[in-house]
Amino acid sequence: MFLSDKSFRKGVYSMAGTVIGAGTFAVPAAMHSMGVAAGTVAFWLVALLVLVTHLLFVDVALSSASAEKKRFPGYVGLALGEKFKFVASIAYAAQIIGAGFIYLVLGGEFLAVLIRNGVVHDAFVWQLVFWVLGSLSVSVGLKVVMKIESWLTLLLVLLMLVTSGLFYGQVRPALFFSATWQSISIALGVFLFSLAGWNVIPEIGQFFKGDRQKTRQAVAVGSLGAAFMIWLFGVMAYAAIGADLGESVGDLSRGLPSGLFWLIPVVGLLAVATSYITLLQDLVQSFRRDLKFSAVLSYVVTFGAPLTLLFLASRQAVQAIGFVGSALTSINALLLSFTAIKLLGKRKDLSPWWRVGAPALCAGSFGVIFIWSLF
Repeated sequence: MFLSDKSFRKGVYSMAGTVIGAGTFAVPAAMHSMGVAAGTVAFWLVALLVLVTHLLFVDVALSSASAEKKRFPGYVGLALGEKFKFVASIAYAAQIIGAGFIYLVLGGEFLAVLIRNGVVHDAFVWQLVFWVLGSLSVSVGLKVVMKIESWLTLLLVLLMLVTSGLFYGQVRPALFFSATWQSISIALGVFLFSLAGWNVIPEIGQFFKGDRQKTRQAVAVGSLGAAFMIWLFGVMAYAAIGADLGESVGDLSRGLPSGLFWLIPVVGLLAVATSYITLLQDLVQSFRRDLKFSAVLSYVVTFGAPLTLLFLASRQAVQAIGFVGSALTSINALLLSFTAIKLLGKRKDLSPWWRVGAPALCAGSFGVIFIWSLF
């Protein structure tokens, strides 16, 4: 229906390509910790909650025609004032730095698996290699990535479908009925990290020249399509591997024929590398425009902070993704919810539910997730 429209397809691909990233490869471990039945319920509840925030941000993003406000901290400042804009700038930067650290961890692990017959097998060495290559790409490769973004997204989706199909041939049906709620805190963080993608929404709104209906449709289709792909991959991977699935992304290759072990690291590198390049470039701009850093300081902090975490923090990807998702992502989601309440509260063209009810529901839900992450 709408996908026959080239412009609409581009909006959908941008949304889906932003959502599908590093978090996807932690979803099988989250399903392992909760079981497929309970994990599926939790996943889709988070997916619907995130979809509401995405659609709310569409209205927030289209509420001002000012170009300088086309960034998340700018919208928070517009609604809540300069103090909250500063808080949003710090929280937004912290979330991206956390994500950058996760991309380094996963990128290195994927390289280690892909080059498993090489001289160096230590994932840490390959994480440093990924940092060097990724940092260079942030400086020189963004335009290339943006030009082929739609094709990269299509290739990523195709490879995920192929991989999920191969997993399907190895599934253990009994695992579809397993359920436990004991590990829900980390799992919720993983799901939230893997599904949130509102940073691209202002760009989609500009692409459609402020058309609310088309922007909402593209965001909804892209968000739900990406969520389905992530869920399918997570369920099939866990159901195929079962108890042998650990926290290392290299374990995901166990569910594939030995001759196709390279599919997981190739899909992973494709997802992680593009996200790393676009997110860190966004972080550079955030430091320069929101926090008024100099160009040199912006690049030093952008490249140096994730690298420092690589030396200081635990390199357990699932734990890191769970924390960034439940703590840092939920803080930004809270700020977004309060921004929506402020900017949309007086709009008579929107229903009372959408002006107040939906943002309040999101604020309450993300508040619970954040508090839960502290214990």
